[in-house]
Amino acid sequence: MRIAIAAALAALLLTGCWQREVGRSYYASGKLKSEATVKNNVVDGHAVAYFEDGRKESEANYKAGILDGPAVSYYSNGQKKSEARYASGKLDGQAVMYYESGRKMSEAGYSAGNLHGPAFAYYENGAKKSEAFFKNGVLDGTSSSWNEAGIVQNTARFRDGRLAAGGDETPSSK
Repeated sequence: MRIAIAAALAALLLTGCWQREVGRSYYASGKLKSEATVKNNVVDGHAVAYFEDGRKESEANYKAGILDGPAVSYYSNGQKKSEARYASGKLDGQAVMYYESGRKMSEAGYSAGNLHGPAFAYYENGAKKSEAFFKNGVLDGTSSSWNEAGIVQNTARFRDGRLAAGGDETPSSK
């Protein structure tokens, strides 16, 4: 009797809730569209999506259906579109976006889903477009923007999300 129960439990554990499999979806053409490690019908592990021509469109890691770990997306030309890190479904760490040319479009730090630290945006020619500093999701520090020629368009100082006294230094305010 004990052997039968142990055998039944072992069979249940090996085929039941602990089992992982790879789930796949396909385009109407029959080409692979996506594949992911699945546990109990929920993405749990590495997931990859493909363009119909077979190039990688995105890849990310999941824990129990929630983004957790690095995530990268690509343009159809193969250039990286974005890269970020997630912790329990929230952006956590550096997030970077790119133009289709491969040049950096923006970069910002996140903590528990909130902007935290410096954030930069760039013109496609590589010139800095703007910079701002965040603390727990609100502006905190000097924020500036430039035109494509590198001329300052405006600058402002923030403290805890509010414009600091005397903080507006736009060229038109002088």
